Amino acid sequence: MPVQPKSKITVAGTRAQVQALLAHSLSPDNKRNFLETVELQFGLTNYDPARDKRFSGSVKLPSPTSTTSVYDAFVCSDTKVREISRVLGPGLSKADKFPTTVSHSEDLAEKIINVKSTIRFRLRKNLCIAMAIGNVDMTTEQLVANIMITINDLVSCLKKGWSNVNSTVIKSTMSRPHYLL
Repeated sequence: MPVQPKSKITVAGTRAQVQALLAHSLSPDNKRNFLETVELQFGLTNYDPARDKRFSGSVKLPSPTSTTSVYDAFVCSDTKVREISRVLGPGLSKADKFPTTVSHSEDLAEKIINVKSTIRFRLRKNLCIAMAIGNVDMTTEQLVANIMITINDLVSCLKKGWSNVNSTVIKSTMSRPHYLL
């Protein structure tokens, strides 16, 4: 019985696509007045969200993504989390912005770095999953490391593994898609 490969996407192929993406985004012809986000998109196949179990997860990236928005994540004291959940809970939960709790004994700077380096994904009703894994100011190696860890973690959540993955694409905010699979 042949052994199924752990990953259908190679590091070398990913590195080449990331370099092409960065070359396009950082060229002087495409100068932007904002920091472009690099996004990883998955198209799933042979997966029925109505019948099969939906899944969600989070990945701790080796290179933290520097957020472009001031309100990408919230941190609150563990003593105030009950008040926040009662008043703002439904809206924050629906937007996936529920605050991360910090106790008084924890280091706040370390907790913020941890929040910045963790991304969440969730399969809802459609078969596409997209997540921000970095920005164009990051190095090629940082982006490749973030991409490979995210891909392997997401594929491990799928029922049939790589058989459920139809396409994998990276793109920056204003670039064309670069296909990894």
